[in-house]
Amino acid sequence: MARVIRPYPTLKGTVALRVQAASVKGPDGDWEHLDVAVSADRTTALGSADTVGWNTARLRVSATVPAKATAVGEPWAAVTVCAILTEGATNLRVITLLRPSEEPTEWVGDLDVLRADVSHRATLTVQVVGTVGGVPGRILAEPDENWIVDVRAAQPERGQTFTVRETAFSRSPTWLRNLPDLPWSVNAAGDRPEVRLNADVERLAELLDAQGDTPAGVVGGLLLAQLGEAMWTATFHAALGDLEFDESDGTPLFPVGWRGEALRDMLQTVLPDRTPTEALREVHRRRTGDHGWAELQSRIQAAAQERASLAKVVRETVRALEKIDREESE
Repeated sequence: MARVIRPYPTLKGTVALRVQAASVKGPDGDWEHLDVAVSADRTTALGSADTVGWNTARLRVSATVPAKATAVGEPWAAVTVCAILTEGATNLRVITLLRPSEEPTEWVGDLDVLRADVSHRATLTVQVVGTVGGVPGRILAEPDENWIVDVRAAQPERGQTFTVRETAFSRSPTWLRNLPDLPWSVNAAGDRPEVRLNADVERLAELLDAQGDTPAGVVGGLLLAQLGEAMWTATFHAALGDLEFDESDGTPLFPVGWRGEALRDMLQTVLPDRTPTEALREVHRRRTGDHGWAELQSRIQAAAQERASLAKVVRETVRALEKIDREESE
């Protein structure tokens, strides 16, 4: 989203938007809660619902705004934060006000939309609005990136969420040349995560593509889960290295884009008893302080394993291997 120059003071800093939860209401009036696991492409897929003929969707929208939005002495007043859902194909525009949570920089609220009002993909954004110079309704800040709500797709994909590149590590011009037996490498420093598969490892790409209950499919599923754990871990650490800080008090702020969303999602497991802002502040304090960082490593690893569904895949692998053994012994 391009920055707009406005002829009045505006709020500096990052506005982060995310969909925390989603549910749909069927013809019988019952609500189905959907799995809206974080997507690197900031998309919520309502097509994953099992409810046939659902008529209403409810999105739990969260926005993180700079602390200056409600600070005393700033050139604005009567600040509100609203979520806006639009779609050009149907001329849809739904607005709902968010409310401050226990953490003053966190605003949350529920936005309801009728299925009949969305053709395919609607765009969700938030605006921080206030009164400036006696003029109400001034837009003080908006997020750099919007969110997509797709009512048809079953998977939250705006595009490919990461780049996969196959290369022979033994002939790589980078440090990978010194690790020719490494199966893969994850780089989370670019615009989107990149996975480099080592072409020197025989049948690696073939195993990762294998499916079903065959031995290749079983091994491939386990390898994919392990790769997912590596991706989440790399993303978490890359996001911590890309923090911005509030100009007034030095409070760490979530990065914009997929890094910020991945970091928020991971922190729910790393420090589940804290709000996102409190958890980020605590992790940053431990990372840059004298102690406490090493103690978090097992939690970070557990959070990465949970996001990669590693425990589930391990159980499925054991059952599949037992089935294969029984079939071979018969």
